[in-house]
Amino acid sequence: MKTTIALFVTSSVSRHHPERSWAIVDPALREGLTKKEWSAGNIPVVPYPAAGVNLLTLESMIDQTALVEVVLEPASGSHLVRKTFQIELHRVPSSSRRWLVSSWVPEGVSESQQALDAANEPQVVSKPEHLSQVWLFAVLGLLVGGLILFPAGLLFRESYQYRRAKHEFEHSHDEHPGLRG
Repeated sequence: MKTTIALFVTSSVSRHHPERSWAIVDPALREGLTKKEWSAGNIPVVPYPAAGVNLLTLESMIDQTALVEVVLEPASGSHLVRKTFQIELHRVPSSSRRWLVSSWVPEGVSESQQALDAANEPQVVSKPEHLSQVWLFAVLGLLVGGLILFPAGLLFRESYQYRRAKHEFEHSHDEHPGLRG
């Protein structure tokens, strides 16, 4: 099983001589491609520039089918991080030692890859946002209006109350002439 996985990774996944893996790939995974088409490298296998297989973990084994977790180390200079894949193999019925690859699926998005991608993204320097001039005039308008209109309103109110009191005083003396001094 390990030999099959190693050959599959170095040939089909890494795209180095994919024709070498033709014999170990299940016809269902080939999706009807001929050996010549498979050799061209445009194959239904998720590629990864693997420098090597770091870890193999047998996830499950049911009858003649095995599900294995494979952690691949990236080739130097690829700017990638380790990546985990699930590979499904099934044993050829006529042989107890021969395995065929029937599925190759990446496991999610690695957090370390996201961190690496974020670190490699160009940093956008943004200037601080400024308030619109409309807001500046609105605030100034409120301040000036408050400084002018509030005292003017108080003055108007006092003036109105004074005139009203004076008017009432004068009318009260007209109605009661004996109150005048």
